[in-house]
Amino acid sequence: MIRVAIMYPNKPGNEFNSNYYRSFHLDLVKEKYTPFGLQRIELDEAKVLEGPQKAPYFAIGYLIFETTREFLTAIKEAGEEIMADVENFTNTSPVVQVSQFSTL
Repeated sequence: MIRVAIMYPNKPGNEFNSNYYRSFHLDLVKEKYTPFGLQRIELDEAKVLEGPQKAPYFAIGYLIFETTREFLTAIKEAGEEIMADVENFTNTSPVVQVSQFSTL
């Protein structure tokens, strides 16, 4: 099982429309990536965006696939459309990490 973390940095000048991200972008990801093995999406949304306890990311979306190959196929087949939509909800570039994960 792999988890792909897509992290949107909370830095000065960066903007993030969480309503659009939640109500449209994640549905688009689900629609386009499910045929290639996407099992589920999980989401962390920061609640403290300013001050000393400021979160380093506005949001972190997690895409769960069985294998890295499935994820890479999804990116190859539908990634361009997904990435084109990013500018509709943020002016920052996401940071992506692919990890194997386990529930202990």
